[in-house]
Amino acid sequence: MKKGSSLMRKTIKQIVVGANLFFVFLITLSYLAQIIKPLHLAFLQIVGLGHLYLLIVNLGFVTFWLIKGSRWAFLSLFFILIGFDNLQSTFQFNFAETQENSIKLLSYNVRAFDRYNWSNTNHAKQKMFDFIQDEQPQIICYQEFFSRQKDGLSTFDTLLLLQKAKNHHLAYYKVPKKLNLTGVAIFSTFPIVKKGKIEYNGNIFSIFTDLKINNDTLRVYNCHLQSVHFGEDNYNFIDSIEEADQKKVYKGVKNIYGKLISAYEKRLAQAQLLKEHTNSCPHQIILTGDFNDGSNSYVYNFLKENLFDTFEDKAKGFGFSYVRGILKFRIDFIFRSQNIYSLNFETRKYNYSDHYPLIYQFSL
Repeated sequence: MKKGSSLMRKTIKQIVVGANLFFVFLITLSYLAQIIKPLHLAFLQIVGLGHLYLLIVNLGFVTFWLIKGSRWAFLSLFFILIGFDNLQSTFQFNFAETQENSIKLLSYNVRAFDRYNWSNTNHAKQKMFDFIQDEQPQIICYQEFFSRQKDGLSTFDTLLLLQKAKNHHLAYYKVPKKLNLTGVAIFSTFPIVKKGKIEYNGNIFSIFTDLKINNDTLRVYNCHLQSVHFGEDNYNFIDSIEEADQKKVYKGVKNIYGKLISAYEKRLAQAQLLKEHTNSCPHQIILTGDFNDGSNSYVYNFLKENLFDTFEDKAKGFGFSYVRGILKFRIDFIFRSQNIYSLNFETRKYNYSDHYPLIYQFSL
């Protein structure tokens, strides 16, 4: 009886050690996602997107082995410490500062202001309007901005009525014969001295606006990098994967994987164009938008080079900006030049869009 019990314990330990080794291997791959271009090993970006969850699992193994009094605890702990710098872009605990004449910037993927009632409520658009009116940022960067070209009060007209930030730079995606327009937009209370756009395959994915602030010129970039374009069938599959049979799981995973890989490759090309532009900018810059990539991705680290993530400066908590069911990611960012001083950073957990708004306060 004792021999059988001993054999069972040994077998269970071997299984747990094997699982531990597997998740250590995965978290190592997530570190590689930051430095290896998606064109070479695109699947690493998918692993990198799940870095936080891999971190939690490995912390679970550390706790388990410590309770058991086993030296195996050092395995996951060692690999967690190797990626310690990654924790800064995952979780922060900072204190806000106040300063007279500070500048408030809002970056918000508004999902076309809930145009098709994706939120399944009747008031999401009005709630977004109320939020914007209450905050009154001096600079506003919208992604998936929506308006229309026909008679009557448009979204654009409404925003001009409720915002103090009335100077604007709008750029819409090129869709022939469409009256309804979606794109990116920058609004500001500060005078605009220059406008520009960066195009990729005929579609505008990024714009920049030079703002005159006292004796300084600040360039604000607003970007919306390549979306994965998940359909409702993809989200339904994710939500009900436990109930799907083997054939449906294979088909669903294959479809999602193909969309992810394609999007990673397109985002890399877009990021390279954007990086060339920011590198040649003669002014201090703020680069913000929906990157559609996590903080453990190659594109994030590529664009962040020579800039600073304002989340790391002044945020509290995890800062998830995209939440869909059990899936939570930080894919919306605000980067700054070295000489911009951060005062506060907030991710407001408002469920009016599929993205949370980011609020950043700073001084020049």
